[in-house]
Amino acid sequence: PEVFARVSPNPLVDNGTITYRLDAAANISISLVNEQGQQVKTLVEKNCAPGTYTEKWNGKDLTKGIYFIKVVKDGEVKQTIKVMKG
Repeated sequence: PEVFARVSPNPLVDNGTITYRLDAAANISISLVNEQGQQVKTLVEKNCAPGTYTEKWNGKDLTKGIYFIKVVKDGEVKQTIKVMKG
């Protein structure tokens, strides 16, 4: 794949980690979206060289429920990951 991401832990308690890998340089945006499709938080927004990246994020302020991590590369959604907040 052009970009591959994973989230841990899942289900999320308070803090999470997103690890993502790029095969080529790209503008990356990773956001957290609720079940209604509303963006809750931007987790990553930057230009990246090829490689593997790890970003930590704080989910303490999230209510319990189902969320989605949306991974966008150069303006196109490449991956969506379902995340549970426990």
